Amino acid sequence: MQVFPPTVVTLDATNIPASSYSEWSSVTNYVAGNNVRVTTSVPHREYRALQASLNKPPATEPAYWSDLGATNQYRLLDDSSSTQTTATTSFYSTLIPAGTPTHLALFGMTGVLSVRIEVTFEGAVVYDVTHTLEVLRETASWWEFFFGLRAYQSSLLVPVGGWYGGEFKLTFTGDTGATVGVGHVALGIAISLGETLYGANLAMTQYSTKEADEWGNIVLVRRVNAKVASVKLLCNDAQVDHIYRTLEALDATPAAWDLNNTTGAGEGYDSFRIWGIADFRVLLEGHNATYCELDVTGLI
Repeated sequence: MQVFPPTVVTLDATNIPASSYSEWSSVTNYVAGNNVRVTTSVPHREYRALQASLNKPPATEPAYWSDLGATNQYRLLDDSSSTQTTATTSFYSTLIPAGTPTHLALFGMTGVLSVRIEVTFEGAVVYDVTHTLEVLRETASWWEFFFGLRAYQSSLLVPVGGWYGGEFKLTFTGDTGATVGVGHVALGIAISLGETLYGANLAMTQYSTKEADEWGNIVLVRRVNAKVASVKLLCNDAQVDHIYRTLEALDATPAAWDLNNTTGAGEGYDSFRIWGIADFRVLLEGHNATYCELDVTGLI
């Protein structure tokens, strides 16, 4: 399996419209309910006034402002995979990463049928690949094959060559008139940790609630859920310190985790690719018997 610590990414261009809210100003008097945007830091964010204020910066004055999250342009670059950048039919975003990322990871995609990845280096296109996200599956009948519901990957992890100074244009396309959404985009360098052993488990933590009123009527409050996986890795004895340092450096730091042992695009289980954080234990159980236990929690 591999982990991909994300590199710093700059949004260079997109056809997603900028936030319609006005830029926050230190000389403007605001009243409760006013909405503003702040584009002086990345990701750009939106805020709503909780009370009247003057010269109360939203990022540092939570008593005066409620953080509404990143703007639509920047939601695919915040830490969450459930807050999506959305558009109708299709959209593109051009990203410039720091360093030399080897892989691109996409999470929380809905309504996306295909992703085109174009890498430009010194004015020339050096990589141009389109990935179709439909999942091939077994069907019980020809009727189901032709008319049944189609399933599509919600995540994608692909090698992109490692171009220093490259520009990555990502084009997400769905059905005409449909909403396409992308939760998170990460570019990073692959680090191998070991071989995932049989017995790995995957679960979902639900934050929705079910309540009954005095008459017994059930009220469901739908909320987001978090993916949780636990795996045991067989590791190389000589890599123990390397593995520990790698995981220690990711303390409280979101990263892309591919818990599969396969490395090719479209291989392995889509469900075992997670954008999140991990707890770990390194186990020295004997000669040539080094293991690492990982508990990975997806960010929502």
